[in-house]
Amino acid sequence: MMKISVLIPSVNGIKLLSDCIQSLFVTSSGENEIEVIVKLDFDDEIISNINILPFKDKIKIIISHKGLGYGEIHTFINDMAKLATGDWLQPLNDDTMMQTKNWDKYLEKFNSNKPLILRHEQCAGRVGDIGDYYFPYVSRKYYDTVGRITGCPSYDGYLLMISDELGIWDRVPIKILHRELHEIKQVPEKNNNMIKSMSLRDRMYEKEIDKTKIKSIL
Repeated sequence: MMKISVLIPSVNGIKLLSDCIQSLFVTSSGENEIEVIVKLDFDDEIISNINILPFKDKIKIIISHKGLGYGEIHTFINDMAKLATGDWLQPLNDDTMMQTKNWDKYLEKFNSNKPLILRHEQCAGRVGDIGDYYFPYVSRKYYDTVGRITGCPSYDGYLLMISDELGIWDRVPIKILHRELHEIKQVPEKNNNMIKSMSLRDRMYEKEIDKTKIKSIL
């Protein structure tokens, strides 16, 4: 039996988060364990509505001090990863929905005791999601070696560069819907916060740190 930890930062999105969590469990095979870890800002609406979330017994909730939006999403993800006990860790947005039936079974084909990043198929729904790396699956070995998921807010592109440069990636036929509501209402603010949070030079420096750790075990 394999265990998968899904890490979801969420702000004021109780309906989106509920749909996301529901989709993960109803499409899974039921043969592997799935734990969902959610990190919320202190004043998030979800805190007062926590009882309506589906599969509550399989969810861990972290309540943080008020954050800085997307500019600090990497700290949210890394904080959640510290609690994750899965063979695979997946950062995921609360405005996504799993579309592939028995999606967890595809991960069984890969060895989580190797440093490996798995990419799903191209996202459906959101205009502009033209890649296959937005919500990657990170192996336990990768995480234990590096000690974090990401060194910058754009964790998907960050992991893409590392896995490309080191040749430590593969692809799984898993389809994820990235809902258009997110792009319409959130992306401009998120992009501005991300740009302000770290310079390109800082992000490249952090990436080299993680690459060096992985190289030491290849």
